[in-house]
Amino acid sequence: MSRAEFNDGRGVFRLWGGWLLAILGWALHLGLSYGLVGWYCERGQGTAPHTVRFMLHGITIVAALMAATGLVLAWRNLQSVRRSPDAHDRSRFMAIAGVLSSTLFLCIILAQGVPIMILELCQ
Repeated sequence: MSRAEFNDGRGVFRLWGGWLLAILGWALHLGLSYGLVGWYCERGQGTAPHTVRFMLHGITIVAALMAATGLVLAWRNLQSVRRSPDAHDRSRFMAIAGVLSSTLFLCIILAQGVPIMILELCQ
């Protein structure tokens, strides 16, 4: 990928996507999980616990897929930046930071999914 390809709209969008997609997945996971469990523990006792647990697993899977997609996108950006000798330092930084942050947030999402499997919902 040439320098011009990183500075056009698609290149910048790919760089930001590789950096922010995992963060958005984590925020989605955290917000929806806490909100769903909070609702269930306060008002949703008529709902079957396995239904809520199934929804929590679904939220975790969707968030992990978002983070994994961000990681793949960031990894491809990094490979493209490494092949391009005239890429901006900003592009290099965003590609490296995208790989690191996507890896971190994917691990966080998976770690937050473990208590869903182990603990009762309202503990």
